[in-house]
Amino acid sequence: MTSYYNGFPQSDRDEAIDMINLDELEERAKEVMPEGAYYYIASGSENEWTWRNNIAAFNHFQIVPRALTNMDNPQLDTEFMGMKLKTPVMISPIACHGISHKDAEVATQKGAAAAGALFSSSTYANKSVEDIAAAAPDAPRFFQLYLSKDWDFNEMVFEAIKKAGYKGIFLTVDALVSGYREANLRT
Repeated sequence: MTSYYNGFPQSDRDEAIDMINLDELEERAKEVMPEGAYYYIASGSENEWTWRNNIAAFNHFQIVPRALTNMDNPQLDTEFMGMKLKTPVMISPIACHGISHKDAEVATQKGAAAAGALFSSSTYANKSVEDIAAAAPDAPRFFQLYLSKDWDFNEMVFEAIKKAGYKGIFLTVDALVSGYREANLRT
Protein backbone atom coordinates (compact mmCIF):
# COMPACT_ATOMS: atom_id res chain seq x y z
CA MET A 1 0.00 0.00 0.00
CA THR A 2 1.36 3.41 -0.95
CA SER A 3 0.88 6.31 1.41
CA TYR A 4 1.65 9.94 0.58
CA TYR A 5 3.14 12.87 2.44
CA ASN A 6 2.55 16.29 0.88
CA GLY A 7 2.09 14.67 -2.51
CA PHE A 8 5.21 12.51 -2.23
CA PRO A 9 4.77 8.74 -2.20
CA GLN A 10 6.20 7.28 1.03
CA SER A 11 7.86 3.96 1.47
CA ASP A 12 6.77 1.60 4.21
CA ARG A 13 9.47 -0.97 3.38
CA ASP A 14 11.54 -2.21 6.29
CA GLU A 15 14.41 -4.31 5.07
CA ALA A 16 18.13 -4.66 5.51
CA ILE A 17 20.27 -3.13 2.79
CA ASP A 18 23.35 -5.20 2.06
CA MET A 19 26.31 -3.07 1.10
CA ILE A 20 30.05 -2.92 1.46
CA ASN A 21 30.66 0.79 0.80
CA LEU A 22 28.76 4.07 0.59
CA ASP A 23 28.48 3.98 -3.20
CA GLU A 24 26.66 0.63 -2.93
CA LEU A 25 24.42 2.05 -0.21
CA GLU A 26 23.50 4.97 -2.44
CA GLU A 27 22.69 2.69 -5.38
CA ARG A 28 20.59 0.37 -3.21
CA ALA A 29 18.76 3.31 -1.62
CA LYS A 30 17.95 4.57 -5.11
CA GLU A 31 16.29 1.21 -5.84
CA VAL A 32 14.09 1.15 -2.73
CA MET A 33 13.21 4.81 -2.14
CA PRO A 34 10.53 6.76 -3.97
CA GLU A 35 12.25 8.70 -6.77
CA GLY A 36 11.31 12.18 -5.56
CA ALA A 37 12.53 11.44 -2.05
CA TYR A 38 15.80 9.97 -3.29
CA TYR A 39 16.64 13.04 -5.38
CA TYR A 40 15.65 15.40 -2.57
CA ILE A 41 18.16 13.68 -0.27
CA ALA A 42 20.88 12.72 -2.79
CA SER A 43 21.20 16.06 -4.56
CA GLY A 44 21.95 19.70 -3.89
CA SER A 45 20.61 23.04 -4.92
CA GLU A 46 21.03 24.73 -8.29
CA ASN A 47 23.37 22.72 -10.53
CA GLU A 48 24.96 21.05 -7.47
CA TRP A 49 28.28 22.95 -7.71
CA THR A 50 28.61 23.33 -3.92
CA TRP A 51 27.51 19.74 -3.32
CA ARG A 52 30.17 18.39 -5.72
CA ASN A 53 32.86 20.59 -4.16
CA ASN A 54 31.89 19.44 -0.66
CA ILE A 55 32.29 15.81 -1.75
CA ALA A 56 35.68 16.60 -3.32
CA ALA A 57 36.83 18.37 -0.13
CA PHE A 58 35.66 15.44 2.03
CA ASN A 59 37.40 12.92 -0.24
CA HIS A 60 40.61 14.94 -0.05
CA PHE A 61 41.20 13.76 3.52
CA GLN A 62 42.69 10.31 3.84
CA ILE A 63 42.55 7.75 6.60
CA VAL A 64 46.12 6.63 7.10
CA PRO A 65 46.52 3.13 8.56
CA ARG A 66 48.74 2.88 11.61
CA ALA A 67 50.65 -0.28 10.76
CA LEU A 68 52.82 -2.04 13.31
CA THR A 69 51.37 -0.06 16.24
CA ASN A 70 49.81 -2.87 18.28
CA MET A 71 46.24 -2.01 17.28
CA ASP A 72 44.72 -5.34 18.32
CA ASN A 73 41.42 -3.78 19.37
CA PRO A 74 40.80 -0.48 17.55
CA GLN A 75 38.04 1.67 18.98
CA LEU A 76 35.86 4.26 17.26
CA ASP A 77 34.56 5.72 20.52
CA THR A 78 34.86 9.48 20.76
CA GLU A 79 33.51 12.42 22.69
CA PHE A 80 31.80 15.48 21.23
CA MET A 81 30.85 18.40 23.47
CA GLY A 82 30.78 16.12 26.50
CA MET A 83 28.70 13.40 24.83
CA LYS A 84 30.18 9.95 24.53
CA LEU A 85 29.65 8.44 21.08
CA LYS A 86 30.43 4.91 19.83
CA THR A 87 31.39 6.33 16.44
CA PRO A 88 32.64 9.71 15.18
CA VAL A 89 29.58 10.06 12.94
CA MET A 90 26.82 12.66 13.00
CA ILE A 91 23.60 12.33 11.06
CA SER A 92 23.24 15.83 9.64
CA PRO A 93 19.87 17.53 9.68
CA ILE A 94 17.78 16.86 6.59
CA ALA A 95 14.23 18.12 6.34
CA CYS A 96 11.23 15.95 5.58
CA HIS A 97 12.36 12.38 6.25
CA GLY A 98 8.68 11.53 5.83
CA ILE A 99 8.99 11.79 2.06
CA SER A 100 11.29 8.77 2.08
CA HIS A 101 9.67 6.58 4.75
CA LYS A 102 6.55 6.71 6.86
CA ASP A 103 8.54 6.43 10.13
CA ALA A 104 10.54 9.53 9.19
CA GLU A 105 12.96 10.97 11.78
CA VAL A 106 11.84 8.48 14.44
CA ALA A 107 13.48 5.68 12.42
CA THR A 108 16.59 7.79 11.74
CA GLN A 109 16.97 8.53 15.46
CA LYS A 110 16.66 4.82 16.26
CA GLY A 111 19.31 3.96 13.67
CA ALA A 112 21.68 6.65 14.90
CA ALA A 113 21.23 5.45 18.49
CA ALA A 114 21.89 1.83 17.50
CA ALA A 115 25.11 2.92 15.77
CA GLY A 116 26.12 5.19 18.64
CA ALA A 117 26.10 8.24 16.38
CA LEU A 118 24.84 11.76 17.00
CA PHE A 119 21.52 12.62 15.33
CA SER A 120 20.50 16.15 14.40
CA SER A 121 16.86 16.86 13.64
CA SER A 122 15.68 19.66 11.36
CA THR A 123 13.16 22.40 12.10
CA TYR A 124 11.38 20.95 9.06
CA ALA A 125 11.20 17.42 10.45
CA ASN A 126 8.04 15.44 9.86
CA LYS A 127 7.94 14.09 13.41
CA SER A 128 7.75 16.12 16.60
CA VAL A 129 10.79 16.65 18.80
CA GLU A 130 8.99 14.65 21.48
CA ASP A 131 8.39 11.66 19.18
CA ILE A 132 11.99 11.72 17.97
CA ALA A 133 13.33 11.87 21.53
CA ALA A 134 11.01 9.06 22.66
CA ALA A 135 12.44 6.80 19.92
CA ALA A 136 15.79 6.64 21.75
CA PRO A 137 15.51 8.53 25.05
CA ASP A 138 19.15 8.15 26.10
CA ALA A 139 20.68 8.88 22.70
CA PRO A 140 22.45 12.18 22.06
CA ARG A 141 20.67 14.52 19.67
CA PHE A 142 20.93 18.07 18.38
CA PHE A 143 18.35 20.27 16.72
CA GLN A 144 18.85 22.42 13.63
CA LEU A 145 16.95 25.66 14.02
CA TYR A 146 15.93 27.98 11.23
CA LEU A 147 15.53 31.17 13.21
CA SER A 148 12.17 32.84 12.81
CA LYS A 149 11.42 36.55 12.98
CA ASP A 150 8.74 35.47 15.45
CA TRP A 151 10.64 35.25 18.75
CA ASP A 152 7.65 33.66 20.47
CA PHE A 153 8.00 30.78 17.99
CA ASN A 154 11.76 30.55 18.63
CA GLU A 155 11.22 30.45 22.39
CA MET A 156 8.55 27.75 21.99
CA VAL A 157 11.04 25.66 19.99
CA PHE A 158 13.81 26.24 22.55
CA GLU A 159 11.55 25.09 25.38
CA ALA A 160 10.35 22.01 23.47
CA ILE A 161 13.84 20.80 22.52
CA LYS A 162 15.17 21.46 26.01
CA LYS A 163 12.28 19.53 27.57
CA ALA A 164 12.79 16.67 25.06
CA GLY A 165 16.46 16.34 26.07
CA TYR A 166 18.21 17.72 23.00
CA LYS A 167 21.81 18.55 23.85
CA GLY A 168 22.52 21.39 21.43
CA ILE A 169 21.34 23.57 18.59
CA PHE A 170 22.73 24.18 15.14
CA LEU A 171 21.57 27.56 13.84
CA THR A 172 20.87 27.82 10.13
CA VAL A 173 21.06 31.37 8.88
CA ASP A 174 21.37 30.97 5.11
CA ALA A 175 17.93 29.69 4.16
CA LEU A 176 15.82 32.75 3.47
CA VAL A 177 13.97 30.94 0.70
CA SER A 178 13.67 27.31 -0.37
CA GLY A 179 16.55 26.05 -2.48
CA TYR A 180 16.22 25.78 -6.23
CA ARG A 181 16.76 22.03 -6.60
CA GLU A 182 17.12 21.04 -10.25
CA ALA A 183 17.09 17.29 -9.53
CA ASN A 184 13.69 17.65 -7.86
CA LEU A 185 12.35 19.70 -10.76
CA ARG A 186 13.19 16.77 -13.03
CA THR A 187 11.37 14.23 -10.82
